[in-house]
Amino acid sequence: MYYVKALNGGQIELGNCGLIGAFSSTSGKADTVLTTNGDMLYYNNGRQRLPKADNDDVLTLKSGLPSWETASGGATLSNQTITPTNAQTTTSTSYTDIANCDIDLPTRSGGKALITLQCSLATSGSNTLRMGTYFDSAIQNTCEDGSNDHTMTMTVNSIDTLDGGNVKGQWLVSANTATLYDAPAGSHMSSLITFEVS
Repeated sequence: MYYVKALNGGQIELGNCGLIGAFSSTSGKADTVLTTNGDMLYYNNGRQRLPKADNDDVLTLKSGLPSWETASGGATLSNQTITPTNAQTTTSTSYTDIANCDIDLPTRSGGKALITLQCSLATSGSNTLRMGTYFDSAIQNTCEDGSNDHTMTMTVNSIDTLDGGNVKGQWLVSANTATLYDAPAGSHMSSLITFEVS
């Protein structure tokens, strides 16, 4: 029998409760299973010893039982930013590349890139301006603005796999001219940004 002494001096009988017996140095239970400092005790059809692991290993479950695993490095994060050529213009009525607006993605298995194309633009005359991201041999997400003689900021977001491919910004106008600005210089008001995770 095991007892706990109460504050008033009496005793509370615990019986053979297992918890105290499991860690008793004279119980013939845990002390015969645990053999090394750092060992852990768990139950699987009886008391089992989980031997201590190496430094920095992490405790996990496999098939419902505890086990040690080498800690993984977690996610790999990277990003790239490029600023398109300031004050460039287009009169193209079909999608054409925005100058100095492309990024080569890394190759990382299972990885994804969040792509943001943001441009500060101005149109002249009666005009519809379209802008989009181009990768995997096709224009992907696009946006448009049909305002005449107007200055605007347009943003397009896309997701691509980290397959080593090239991502670029493209644009077109329905008529007349569009101009891209990065003003003040170096402000990245116009930019192509990738945030890469794997």
